Amino acid sequence: MTDESRPSSARASDTASSDQPEPPDETRYSTATAMERFEASLPDCPTCGRTVWVVSVTGPLEATASPCGCTIPPGSLEGDRE
Repeated sequence: MTDESRPSSARASDTASSDQPEPPDETRYSTATAMERFEASLPDCPTCGRTVWVVSVTGPLEATASPCGCTIPPGSLEGDRE
């Protein structure tokens, strides 16, 4: 099959995809930069110091921080936000 036998829209899309420049690795709006900013806004575990993404309350006086798995008192991370 030659290029002439293919519809012009198919030929144009082949050319357009190969002509686009590769995006830079680190930009102001890159995923890596966004994740760094997001993780910096999360609190640290008061027991081990790792970043806490989720707290599961398992009782009136007990909660589990994730992903570290440390047992912490519920509400101990509420004052950590800047």
